[in-house]
Amino acid sequence: MRFNNLKLTQYVPVIYFLILVSYIAVCILYFSLHNFLFTDWFTSINLFFLLLFMYCYFNLKYFEYDGLGATLSFTNRGGFLSEYWNYKNKKAEFPKQKLDNFKIKNYFFIKILELQICSKTTKRRRAIQFNISFLSKKKIGYLQNELHRILENKTFEAN
Repeated sequence: MRFNNLKLTQYVPVIYFLILVSYIAVCILYFSLHNFLFTDWFTSINLFFLLLFMYCYFNLKYFEYDGLGATLSFTNRGGFLSEYWNYKNKKAEFPKQKLDNFKIKNYFFIKILELQICSKTTKRRRAIQFNISFLSKKKIGYLQNELHRILENKTFEAN
């Protein structure tokens, strides 16, 4: 199975634009009132927009999964300007037999896929994490089912 969240990541520039326009509108409104008694309010609004921008920057990422063939391929890259500038890129390709376990960690607004990869020679485990916050629930379910099936086939072949 192969899928990505390209359709949703096309909205990332619009989200950045709306955040910027909203921030500029709030600043213009604040400074047009000339009422500097609300400095705590303005500071909290600045903090809110800063946290919103940081959330979008770190979590709205492109995710691609490819489970066709004998290898698994996972890709994370930045959602904004990723076609032109390769930033925040994370890629992992490994044979299906090396997948030892996986876990989807669901924090409040952040979802992380953690893969446990086991080396055949050294028997050492390595954890790789991918941000899947911008992946739909349906695709997360497909991903879970696919990875469960791979682990079941692995244990069935081992017996």
